[in-house]
Amino acid sequence: MDDRQSTVSRLKVCVNCLSSNHILRECPSTRSCCHCGHKHHSLLHRGYQKRTNKQHSQSTSASQQQPQPTSTSQQQPQSTETNSESTTNTSAHALPSSESMKDRPIAFLATCLATVSAGGRIQKARALMDSGSTLSFVTTKLVQRLKAKKIRKSTSFTGISQTSVPTSRYQVDLDLIPNSDQPNISVRAIVLDRISGDLPGFPLHGVREQPFLQGKKLADPLFDQPGSIDLLFGADILDEILLQGHATSANRMTHACETIFGWTLRGKVLSEPKSDRVHLCDSAEESSTDDLLRAFFRVEQAPESSFALIDEDQQAVDHFQKSYSRDVDGRYVVQLPKRNTSIALGCSRDQALRRYIQNRRSLEKRGNYADFEKALREYELLGHAEAVPIHDLRKPECETFYLPAHGVVKSSSTTTKLRVAFDASAKSSSGVSLNDTLLQGPNLYPLLTSVILAFRSHPIALCADISKMFREVGLHPDDRDLHRFLQPEPNGGAIQDMRMTRVTFGVTSSPFLATQVL
Repeated sequence: MDDRQSTVSRLKVCVNCLSSNHILRECPSTRSCCHCGHKHHSLLHRGYQKRTNKQHSQSTSASQQQPQPTSTSQQQPQSTETNSESTTNTSAHALPSSESMKDRPIAFLATCLATVSAGGRIQKARALMDSGSTLSFVTTKLVQRLKAKKIRKSTSFTGISQTSVPTSRYQVDLDLIPNSDQPNISVRAIVLDRISGDLPGFPLHGVREQPFLQGKKLADPLFDQPGSIDLLFGADILDEILLQGHATSANRMTHACETIFGWTLRGKVLSEPKSDRVHLCDSAEESSTDDLLRAFFRVEQAPESSFALIDEDQQAVDHFQKSYSRDVDGRYVVQLPKRNTSIALGCSRDQALRRYIQNRRSLEKRGNYADFEKALREYELLGHAEAVPIHDLRKPECETFYLPAHGVVKSSSTTTKLRVAFDASAKSSSGVSLNDTLLQGPNLYPLLTSVILAFRSHPIALCADISKMFREVGLHPDDRDLHRFLQPEPNGGAIQDMRMTRVTFGVTSSPFLATQVL
């Protein structure tokens, strides 16, 4: 601080705006110190750090008089149009002085690695066990990974000292899958962009080495390392998650509780953290100045090309590596990456027939039906489709799926005016579509930023296209009955049952399969 004051005096600049064109009493700037409001630059404010530490020490001392987390409360919003619930997701962060935290036990909260499913999709997620919350919460990122169906329902919250928290507009229904043979647990969670900062706030040294933890399978193997939180289990679900097992360390500072996911740990540690941030009650939507500055500079950075695969994407890659083969011509033959789920397909032929009749009427009015019929017949002529054998027509409905086909007219195209599009998302009689039973697989396309930057590497850019790229990859015979479609016989004959022999555009796993073989 003294160096700054002496530098300002030596340069004879304004102590308020640091301009060399005038002195303080002639300063036209309306800004003042953001700490005390007086007419000097914020960087020249004296004694600010000392007063800040004193205030933070007092705040922490008052907060730590409460042995338990502050309970959440519910309040009804003003609007009468939506019957929405409200809850308090409490959170507080204190910045204590080094004197106030020296040799003082610091609490850490219980976390677990939960298996969560929604709509047949399964993900591993790190969850916080919080009995101080009356409701459960989930992050938007986890909802997107699960592709869970969101329920529009507004929920407002308040925090400590009635601090306002952004209102949530959505909820989702999730299923928790225990590690044991116990039944799944259903929970409705409130969707938030962020539940809390990384937990624990600092590495916990020496906790996992305690003798009383020997032989216990931990619910969160990385409980002692800071990590992001995807879920918060509140009091509405904790009774169903917790089991009867309980253990305590010899010094009574660490407690282990048995849950359907394993043993969770909570308690206190004596080691002083490197960071002064202390989580008193958890959860808050908080953006520090450092986070905002990092986000600002991150915008200008090129995205990283490497990425970590989520569980389902890794399953799709592993399935491809184990199941692909080549035929006598050297062509890749792949199998569909199916989900490990009990959901079954129902009857789909009736719907495909109705869609075919509707599409035919529409195309006949526009004069494009002949082109559509020709495009359908091209699949068989090129060997990309075949008639379903008579003995396979008797297969159970759960082992077959008929893809509704329709014609897409694009007058501006110079090559193909009409394309055939197959709808693998059409629901069968059981409410399940073919896409619901398949893994999508990771996106293997290069980042757009990398493609654009590549144009600066050489003076000439070459562009190429693979004709009928998806149909250059063969489909395993065991999966062909899941790619059936209806086609009229020549000269207006009866409807014929066909099935694809190649990877088909419109199926959720096709982009991954076609790109993976490259």
